[in-house]
Amino acid sequence: MSTLELLENRTTWSISELDLILTALKDADMITPDLSKQAISNVSQLLDIQERLHLTVEELCTTFHFMPTWKDFSEHPDRQKDWKLFERTFDVRKLFGEDENTHKINSSSEFYHKSFDIGKLKDRATDPTTPVLLGGLGVSETELFLLFDLLKSEMKFSEKYGVCTLNLQKVSLLYRHSLISNALNLKIKDFVQVMHLNFNSTDYVIQDPHQIRSLIEFVNWVKTSPFTIPELGFILKDEESNSVKHKIELVGVIKIVQHIIESQVQEKESATILLTS
Repeated sequence: MSTLELLENRTTWSISELDLILTALKDADMITPDLSKQAISNVSQLLDIQERLHLTVEELCTTFHFMPTWKDFSEHPDRQKDWKLFERTFDVRKLFGEDENTHKINSSSEFYHKSFDIGKLKDRATDPTTPVLLGGLGVSETELFLLFDLLKSEMKFSEKYGVCTLNLQKVSLLYRHSLISNALNLKIKDFVQVMHLNFNSTDYVIQDPHQIRSLIEFVNWVKTSPFTIPELGFILKDEESNSVKHKIELVGVIKIVQHIIESQVQEKESATILLTS
């Protein structure tokens, strides 16, 4: 039995859905075209994530790659049945604008945010495409800023002008983190706190299934703990205390929490071996 046949038999996805997942995994350089064991491992984890977060296949693709879109979104499909997640979620023409001559949708657009305009050189408060972003992401202006700040290494705002370039990749990043936050039943501010508690500053961008499963385990653990997420942020990150003794104790607390999370993730990953057997 080939790897493809095994995946078809062990998943509930249709052929087209499986193809969408595998294509996204290949485009994200997470599997090779020959569908090695890595493909089975990734699909196993994605199936677990889909079941636990109740995501559609298109949303699942977005958790590690770009939002699925019409093959050439510069020419918006007339038929709604041809719209993919990107077109259904955002008014792409308003988001990116269009060429004034051909009327084709641009592949990107300039976006301004006053919070990143250190020089305050631009005399405008809100970018006109902000409502389009807010509507598609389902967040408030404050939450949008929190997402921008969390992902600032990828958004790359110009400190001089407070401008970044929005394209499919960056909009997908914003949507991915908003989607996962919502699926975990977390407010954006709590989601950002959870990201800081679980990952180093270089890992704030969710890029692979393992990160998502770690977040799921952490959130489930929090539900059984006597602490809220803000309280954990205070305790584990030592935001307000300068006590040397307290800092030493924190090391032990952090190790305990991380050990619990890692153990739970390892148990889940061991269970996915059943898919390959």
